[in-house]
Amino acid sequence: MNHFCLRLIPDKKVHRQILLIEQIAKARYSITLDEISDTLNTSLRTLKRDVQEIEDMEENLIIKHSASMLEITDNELVDFVLAELAEKSPLFAITKNIFEGRYLNIDEWADELYISTSTLYRYLNHFKEILADFHLKLQLSPVAIKGSEVNIRYFFHYFFYSTDDVSHNFRPDKRIFNLFEKSFQYIMEHSDLEGHVSHRSVLYWIMVITKRLELRQYIQISDDVQLKQKELPLTYKSIENLAVEVLGLVLSSDAEVNRNEMLFLDFILLDNYVYTEQFSSGIVNMENATLIENLFAMVREYFDRNKLEEPDEASLSIFVFFLRNIILLSRLSPLFQKNFFEVNASIKKNHGNIFEVWYDILKSNAVPELQHVAHIDDVSVNLTMFTLYVNNKNHGKKKHILFSFDGKTAYLNYLQVFAANIVGSNTKMTFLSNQRVTNDYIKEFEVDILVKNYKERYEHFDCETYTCSRQPNAADWDKVSQLVFDI
Repeated sequence: MNHFCLRLIPDKKVHRQILLIEQIAKARYSITLDEISDTLNTSLRTLKRDVQEIEDMEENLIIKHSASMLEITDNELVDFVLAELAEKSPLFAITKNIFEGRYLNIDEWADELYISTSTLYRYLNHFKEILADFHLKLQLSPVAIKGSEVNIRYFFHYFFYSTDDVSHNFRPDKRIFNLFEKSFQYIMEHSDLEGHVSHRSVLYWIMVITKRLELRQYIQISDDVQLKQKELPLTYKSIENLAVEVLGLVLSSDAEVNRNEMLFLDFILLDNYVYTEQFSSGIVNMENATLIENLFAMVREYFDRNKLEEPDEASLSIFVFFLRNIILLSRLSPLFQKNFFEVNASIKKNHGNIFEVWYDILKSNAVPELQHVAHIDDVSVNLTMFTLYVNNKNHGKKKHILFSFDGKTAYLNYLQVFAANIVGSNTKMTFLSNQRVTNDYIKEFEVDILVKNYKERYEHFDCETYTCSRQPNAADWDKVSQLVFDI
């Protein structure tokens, strides 16, 4: 279960039971309660009670073995049980009801959820912390979400998109699916998007937008943002037609309301492009010349700093187009700069070298329109992922990684097997054990990465160098894999 959904489960027991099931399901072998106890920092007695409660809920899910060994016997039941546990959280029910326009006071919610008002207040205080991340507040009488309509819509999209893998109760219905297909086909026929739009994300946006319009909750966009957005050559005209002809957004006689909603649809497309070289390069050439020039210069700085061959202009335009869209979207809300928690955590862990350079460039950049980026981490993560995409797509000649390992007989052969599997076919590998590695050797054979399992005190190597443990462990191989992937 993803980080956001787990945050919506304030009940510690339910939270723990979900993690318990996931631990058992992910194990490639029967796992002991001792191992789970150590990982979750929970007593054996508590875990045994949890296992019993889960079995009472679905008796076919878990089989106990001797010595308290556990395994999942039917993986198809895992999602069902996780969904049933998650939906016990009052915050799931409260969020969905607020979305539907059903507002209850504290006593009414306590009665409906069969919990005390004191427990409900504790849960709602936890909910306030979650909403604060979206620049929103929680009203208690009745219980409702308050704040900018843009941020409210963003929160609901984030909620439903995140809970998609938890429960079918939070997914778009058939009416929304049909509306989405009709809408998407219309845009493809009346614009130059060439199909490069994230389908499922837009599907959830349509669900959120149509519901908010049904509830007469409208977007307000300032005059200056309206003016700038209408000047964009790509989609506004087709969006205007789409709003009138397909989505039926003209629910009000107020022309300003309708104009704002049409513009909001256009912004949503900015947030859901799938970036390609041809599409990006065709757009950035139509934009404000000074801004685009400054963004290109900032992107080129990354490759200059790392002494890397600069990609062609079409590849660079992906970075520029993304940054240009971030600038536009930030006029509505800085929330559009954000990623999902899991994406940020994974990229920082696995590609920290690239991330750190981008973070430093963004933090010290001189582009006026980027001076107030609120979520530098998130934008840097996106630039890191684009860098990996461009580097691996335009890798040119194979990179050369040199393994210099010290060890006895068969162990060296054993390490070669690991090295070959880590490196893969797109990288040249040399395994050197019969001579000392020197910088002359590095230069002569154009080595890009040196990996060794001993300390070298008398030579500096003019390439990326990593010294692993004498007996390389999983963390070492992960680091090697990261270096290969990054370069």
